[in-house]
This record gives sequence, structure tokens and C-alpha cells, in this order.
Amino acid sequence: MRIVPWLGAALVIACAGLSPAWADTACGPATVPLPAVTAAAKALQLVGGKHEDMDTDVSADERKALQAFKQALVDGVEARTACAPASASAATLEKDLATTLAAAPAEKPTPDSGPAPGFGEELRVGVTGTPARPGLMLVRLNFAIPCGDDNLLFGYRLENGQWKRVLRWQSPDYDSIADALGAPFNVLPLADGRIALTHGTPWCTSTWSKFGFDLIQPGEGATPQRTIFHLDHDYRLDQDLSLTARPDGFELRAEVGMLDTDILMRQGIFRYRVAGDNVERIQPAARNGRDFVDEWLQIEEPLARAWSDPPAAAEIIKARADLLKDNPSPAYGVVRACKGEAGRYQVEINLGDSGPDLHRYALLRQEANGFTMLRFGAKADPACTGPDLMKH
Repeated sequence: MRIVPWLGAALVIACAGLSPAWADTACGPATVPLPAVTAAAKALQLVGGKHEDMDTDVSADERKALQAFKQALVDGVEARTACAPASASAATLEKDLATTLAAAPAEKPTPDSGPAPGFGEELRVGVTGTPARPGLMLVRLNFAIPCGDDNLLFGYRLENGQWKRVLRWQSPDYDSIADALGAPFNVLPLADGRIALTHGTPWCTSTWSKFGFDLIQPGEGATPQRTIFHLDHDYRLDQDLSLTARPDGFELRAEVGMLDTDILMRQGIFRYRVAGDNVERIQPAARNGRDFVDEWLQIEEPLARAWSDPPAAAEIIKARADLLKDNPSPAYGVVRACKGEAGRYQVEINLGDSGPDLHRYALLRQEANGFTMLRFGAKADPACTGPDLMKH
């Protein structure tokens, strides 16, 4: 196993231009890895060496060794961070932790030179300071597991000249690799001091998996950290998963599955407005009218109602429920612009190849930042006769 500092990723925090000078022997500069970390890493790799290729289950012995390895990492980070002076820079602490947590150096295997890394291999550390909240330092640990990786994140805030841990975020004990906090892993400090986190989940045999998101309030004084909001959603794990801050909240984008399996996937937009502890999903939710209809059919009923025209909402939601009950995988047909009002469109939904009731029609109005469902039913609007906007 080796540990690799994420060069170029470390940001400098307050007084970062000063290198820390560890004052006493116990807190002297790290020169060798901590024995407990080395022993836990070797024990995990020994147990993990028996893991079958492409097996997504994690055995009881692997779970036990994995938890011991994580705890050794936590203890190592705690010990070295406790030694860091108030003037410590993220870059210097990163270098110190890289030495403290490393086992015997080893070359990173490539597809042509060795097997895929297993449990506990390829350990990396990254330390950043957060511009949104000076004095808060984030420490990320990343290591390999079969078919992917796992991550831990810690946050430390300077209090009375000492670095106090105010955030610890990691996966619980898991019996499947799908429950690890894997790549792509994004950490976004928000202007209000909260931390937005998103991650993928490893898998061996499919490009479809799920991503997770958490909005966390770090601890403050005697108040522990707490999770404000959590989201899980299916996505295509070989595509980009982005997380960006907005003045009123945050936005995630990922390639997600469509109900129409012939089209298969589209870009999902997950934009949220944050006010205190209230986290509200807002539009846009899709890049075009057809994708909006697909998202509208999949979201929870209260949100589908909120994105529908209020006078017709009851009728629209009933028609939606009837369609999903009888046709959980509809196909999308032509998308046409409508005469008489700019920004009005109709999306055709095909329900089957035979029978008297083969279509549904979603009538939409494009708003400044999304769409509103105006009508949903079996009758087409005669004003919607334009060319198919989705035909290439």
C-alpha cells in the first residue's frame, strides 16, 4: 500500500504561509508511519486477498478488518491534527499526514502491470482549507476496495488555538461494496458554513448505480454535526456527476435513467434552494420538455402537483397515477410547439402497439426557468401541429 498526497489540491488557510513547527517530541515532524495504521492495513489486505474477483459482497472478516483499518486512520489523523499549530497550512498538514498514515511504498498497478487494487490499497490523503469559512480544514482519505473505492472526510476548526474535529463523514459498516462512499466524490463548502457532499457507489458488473448526497452542518461548540438533507438517486456511474454552489443553495447534475428504455438516459438536474433547515427542490429539472415530462412522471406526487397548473392539478395528478399504474414504462413520441401562445408544447406518450387507447398527451408551458404541466390526458391539443422538435 502507498499513500499519495493530492498535489495541487491543497488550499492555504489563515496564516498558511507559515510551516508548522512541532514543539515537543510526541508532536515532532512525522518520519515513519504509525504502527497501528501499518498493522491494520496489512491485516485488511491479508483478509481482502481472498476476495473473489467481481464479487460485490463483503465478508464478515473483511468487514471487521475494514472497520479496524478505518478506525486506525481516524486515530492517526486525530493524533497528527492535535499536534498542528494554529498557523498550520493545509499543504504542510497534508504532507505530514501522508507520512503518518503510509505503509511500505509500492508502485501503483496499471491494467498491464498488475491486478486491480483490493481492500485498503492505494491510500491517498488530501487536505484543503475552505474559503467560505476561514479556519476550517477538511481532510479526505481515499482507498481502494474491489471494483471501486471508499472515502472518509473530516473537518477541523480552529478553536482557542487548537484544531477541533467538527465533522466526521464515512460509510457505516457494510456487507456490499455498493454501500461504500465511492467516486466521483465531491465536497463543496457553502457560504453559510455547511458542507455539501456527493459521491458515487462502486459496482462490478453494471454501469448503472446510485449516487448519494448529504448537506451537513458541522459541529459548533457542544453541538454535534447533523445532516440537514439526504438524497439517493440512480445514475449512470461512467458519466459525470457534478456539484455546484448557487447563491441560494446548490445544484447536482447526473445522467439518469428514463422511463422510455429505448432512449435510456438523459441529464438529470437537481437544483435546491436552502433557507435555514428547509431544502426545497426547484426547477429547472430537465433540459427540454420531453425530459421534464419524464422527470415529472418519476418524482413524488406533491412535487408533481406543485409543478402543475393549480386549477387543473387534481385532474392532472389523477391521470398521472392512472398512467403509472397501468404503464410504468411508457415511450415518448413527437414533441410539438403549439399555436396561440409562445412557449407552449405538447409531448406525446405512446402506451403500446395495439388497442383503442394508445396515447397520452402532456401539454406544457415553458417558464423562465422550467416548465408547468397544463394538461395531461388522452386528448391531443389541436393547436399543437408543429414539426417534431426532437427529431434529428
